Amino acid sequence: MSALRKHASSFASGLVGAVVGATLLGGVAYAANGGSFLLGKSNAESTTATLTNSNAKVATGAALRLVTHSATYPPFTTNAKGLVANLYAARAASADKLGTLTATSIVAAGQGHYALFSPTGTVSRSSAGISATHPSPGLYCVSVVGVSPAAVSAVVSPDYDTDFTNATNHTFTTAEVDSYLGVADGCSVSQFEIHTFTMDVSATPGTVTPTDVGFTFTIAK
Repeated sequence: MSALRKHASSFASGLVGAVVGATLLGGVAYAANGGSFLLGKSNAESTTATLTNSNAKVATGAALRLVTHSATYPPFTTNAKGLVANLYAARAASADKLGTLTATSIVAAGQGHYALFSPTGTVSRSSAGISATHPSPGLYCVSVVGVSPAAVSAVVSPDYDTDFTNATNHTFTTAEVDSYLGVADGCSVSQFEIHTFTMDVSATPGTVTPTDVGFTFTIAK
């Protein structure tokens, strides 16, 4: 038998053996450890396979390129839910952000917040993460952790127990939120600027005086 016929016979025997093996396995072929990866078939391994690109001339340095039939198709699927180490490591500082918002601030912005402040700016009771400074009479700078005045609106109201409303003396107390996000009055752009006043309408014209007054602060959910 010539060498050519021997090779042909060996190839045919191997092909028949592969077909029989695939049939016995329900039509699914498996590549064992150290074997070839079979395209279009299910492959199994008992140890982790590693693919390394050792060609320094490859510009991208990629070890694997996956091309799908359509750009809208996912490059691969997985049943895993674990975190992939070193994935976009260079972007780790912003990996948990949506735009400029962190996961914490997104959750915080979706929650309701409330506080009761005394005339001195002290928090009497509140939800978590609320504080205030009191730089001048009638001015309060309220901070809410993870919440920006540029993203939500707040509502304030004078506290009845500490205001100066008096119908007999024709004086009234009010509390307002300044929507201008500036620092002209002493609050930073990350703080809610609250003004409290006493209005005296006993004479004409009336007077408005910045006055320290307790107030409630609310951000609706």
